[in-house]
Amino acid sequence: MADNSDDADLSEYMALVHWLKWVPREHAKWRSKPKLYTTTHVRASLDGQQETVKFIEEQFGIAIREIKEVELKFKY
Repeated sequence: MADNSDDADLSEYMALVHWLKWVPREHAKWRSKPKLYTTTHVRASLDGQQETVKFIEEQFGIAIREIKEVELKFKY
């Protein structure tokens, strides 16, 4: 991670993730041959991925399109 640390455009950054819903590994949500979107990229967009959005919303009981912004307060 220290590579290119002197260049803001080439540096690597970490992002803190606040999970709205999660399940233990033994209760993972999965569907065989689902036509769900997957990627190995660090950043991925769900734009145009209606089947994946529908699956997530049904399995986790959330409405992705209604999530605007989550205010996080952390104590260090």
